[in-house]
Amino acid sequence: MRIADFHLGILYSGGGERLVLEEMRGLRTLGDEVTRLAPHIDREGCVPDVPEMADIRPLLPWPSWLPMKDALRVTFGGVLIPDLAWLFRSLDIFLGGNQPGQWPASILSRLQRKLGVIYLAQPLRILHPRAVEIRTPAVRG
Repeated sequence: MRIADFHLGILYSGGGERLVLEEMRGLRTLGDEVTRLAPHIDREGCVPDVPEMADIRPLLPWPSWLPMKDALRVTFGGVLIPDLAWLFRSLDIFLGGNQPGQWPASILSRLQRKLGVIYLAQPLRILHPRAVEIRTPAVRG
């Protein structure tokens, strides 16, 4: 299968970034062709030792000198995705991890009538919060 895999950004050396990189590796091991796209990529700051970092593509080309480039990349990536749909016509599945990765996956799957899969990395925290989240008023809602 040819898969487009969207994510908010590859910026930190945290669990979310490692999750999507392992996901990419696992799908490729199964024989799938995976194109990982993100509006924001920090190749030096985010697990530079992982070979899959070199394969992540920016959702939109963006000049590095532009102010607020990270926020603008995320915003315009979301706004322009319907206009960019033709770029993804040869792919079979649209995978969207976390926000705003879910947005392009859902829009492209609808426009092209192909399979779209979206997920949250930590949905169980909503259903089964940890003690620290119970003590935090913002989580209690």
